[in-house]
Amino acid sequence: MNMKRNVGKLCTILLALCMVIITASARYSTISYLNANLSVSGSGYASCSGTCNVEYGYTAEVTLELQQKNGTTWKTIMDWSDSGRRVSFDKGQFVSRGYDYRLKISADIYDSDGDLVEDATSYSTIESF
Repeated sequence: MNMKRNVGKLCTILLALCMVIITASARYSTISYLNANLSVSGSGYASCSGTCNVEYGYTAEVTLELQQKNGTTWKTIMDWSDSGRRVSFDKGQFVSRGYDYRLKISADIYDSDGDLVEDATSYSTIESF
């Protein structure tokens, strides 16, 4: 009886794991890559890069935002936008000392008919200066 119970528990765990994997892989069905990277030099120069790649037949409208933390709120202090199937940013901006910074990359994905089919957002690590 213990063996039946253990097999039942194992099946339940495996089923739950499969559901997590399916849900995670279905999260972005049109986006093959979405990433933002931020580094801040000792002089306060923020190197801002971001990439969004989407599957064939789709177009992305992408915005990269440099954000500064004021108290508990993140405020966008600079942003860049572009569109296409493969969008890359390599930008820079001097920032003020005494704050935390991050990048936010957002993408709206459109099909060949111009219909919005997906949107996604990702963040870089937080850099202090």
